[in-house]
Amino acid sequence: MRIIIDIQCIGTASRYRGIGNYSIALVKKILELNNEHDIFLLINNNSEEVISIIKTEFVGLIEEDKIKAFHCFANANEMLQANLPYIMVSEKIRNHVIDSLNPDFVLVTSLFEGGNEDFICSIDKKRSYKIGVIGYDLIPLMNVDLHLPTQASKSWYFRKFESLKNSDYIFSISESAKTEFKNYLSISDAELLNISSACDDLYHKVSSDSNSMLSDFPITREFVLYSGACDERKNLKGLLNAFAKLKSEIRKKYQIVLVGKYPDTGKQELDALAAKLHLESDTIIYTGFITNESLKNLYKKCRVFVFPSFHEGFGLPVLEAMTCGAPTICSNTSSLPEVIGIEDAMFDPYDIDDINQKLLSALEDDDFRALLTANAQERANHFSWKDSAERLLTFVNDNVTPRTEFLNYTDNYKLFVDELPELISKYSLDNNTLKYIAKCIVANQNECKVILKLNSM
Repeated sequence: MRIIIDIQCIGTASRYRGIGNYSIALVKKILELNNEHDIFLLINNNSEEVISIIKTEFVGLIEEDKIKAFHCFANANEMLQANLPYIMVSEKIRNHVIDSLNPDFVLVTSLFEGGNEDFICSIDKKRSYKIGVIGYDLIPLMNVDLHLPTQASKSWYFRKFESLKNSDYIFSISESAKTEFKNYLSISDAELLNISSACDDLYHKVSSDSNSMLSDFPITREFVLYSGACDERKNLKGLLNAFAKLKSEIRKKYQIVLVGKYPDTGKQELDALAAKLHLESDTIIYTGFITNESLKNLYKKCRVFVFPSFHEGFGLPVLEAMTCGAPTICSNTSSLPEVIGIEDAMFDPYDIDDINQKLLSALEDDDFRALLTANAQERANHFSWKDSAERLLTFVNDNVTPRTEFLNYTDNYKLFVDELPELISKYSLDNNTLKYIAKCIVANQNECKVILKLNSM
């Protein structure tokens, strides 16, 4: 069976968040386990950095000529409505490249990308192969005005949502996420599979000297740790409010270390709240984006790891922290109970007093800390990338029938060209645009030539 895995998401902001880590780790394990399928990785040619990252991440796991970069329009972020014609044409180009590679199955590691970056992906109804999508969550649908505040963001998200409806299968990252997809898409259980999640093998390994790594940050006392984004859903303001309610003598013993690549506006809002709450000026430490090795050492050294999010598809940082042995507490919402395992370690993220009391116990109650540490060690054994990859591969083997008939490149090309007049008319594409499309077609044919030759034999 020929499988194409679209892994463009590591070229977007997701590279610095859980989706990027999830995609890389899952695909690595799929490649490690695979001994029967012909697997290709599909990326976008507009980022040399991403191509370099992929070739580094997957060295030894896949031959370089099976990493295919399709050529299309650059600077195609969808928040600029003027880009839509180029995005639509690029999506047709991408699908033409996939058709030319004659897959039996295509896996999209993340579909809801490209709002502000180069990312080209759509799922057509009319095709000869099956498509599965990794389903992280549908959180924006639960509060559209909060998560999609502009008309451009709404247009982008709902266009992706309509595309998602054309997929054959969705592989959710938790039971909670599976329920979301079932409710919002009204699809059958046969089209849904929870493959769960895991954390990088790095977090299971013995750490190097963590004390020397801590010197990279202005950490001067014991600390509360959080890892993740800083948008409203993550509830960092709730964490600061809960911390501020601790007695002064307790507050002064600790700092709050926030790991993640935050926009300046996000940091400014948190700093303004900290000042309003009369927290010491050095209470909050922003690390920015750091390596997994550095993050692992922060997990191992923290007094407590806190994850106060309102809603998660899985909550990977919680599992990472527990795998490193960190006493861990988190919200009692969405998927997080599946990860943390025990009610004692959870709080209501909407109740500042509840967060405060759980945080106080985790910081100051040795018996409670021992309970959290024991739970962390036990829960770390419940999740593995091997299990997730095996579930997905087994499902594909059981549900996807290898194709027996294929169109040659010339016929695929004709189908693609037949779709162009409608786009040319709809978007009034000029001659320069048409010439660029022609260049992309030639470049993509060269990119796929090894496979095209095999298909013609």
